[in-house]
Amino acid sequence: MRILLIFVIMILLFGCINQQQIEKNKVKSPEPSVISNQPQNDLAPSENNLSDESNSIAKIETENWQPGTGNRMLDTGNSSGPLPTAQGSMPRVYFFYSPYCNASQAIWPEIERLEGKYNNSVVFRKYSVTNSGDLGEYNKFAIEYNLSNRVVPIVYFKNETLIGRFEINDSLENLIKETISN
Repeated sequence: MRILLIFVIMILLFGCINQQQIEKNKVKSPEPSVISNQPQNDLAPSENNLSDESNSIAKIETENWQPGTGNRMLDTGNSSGPLPTAQGSMPRVYFFYSPYCNASQAIWPEIERLEGKYNNSVVFRKYSVTNSGDLGEYNKFAIEYNLSNRVVPIVYFKNETLIGRFEINDSLENLIKETISN
């Protein structure tokens, strides 16, 4: 199982490295049935297949991240859970990241700032792709929206997919402002 975990991490790292070459993808608006309350984790390893030792190692490595501390790990202990339905009164920002990705670490403070600034207008959902449940949600999301390059960091908001720290940093706040002003 450790080999599988290492393999997944390597794939995520290489995806993160290549993220700067990808351009913005337009995607269709989600239908309420597209993002379900119940995750379908067919594409992700089952939590039951991971040994207790590998789960505890991942949790220990990731539970202490704080911005600006030099620690390379983001907090993955507080998963946002399954993707909720598109129904609801407030728009949602879906942020997929890896705690091992420098670009994810670089954009994390901006996501936190926007979450604090717009917490009364927008719901922020964060998913670590190193968590098997969140990885299942990421895979489901990538299939539903035909994302050919599965990289992190990636943000989905309304009908836009923002890939990479530069695009997220340049565009996300403007998209939020446009949405809440309408």
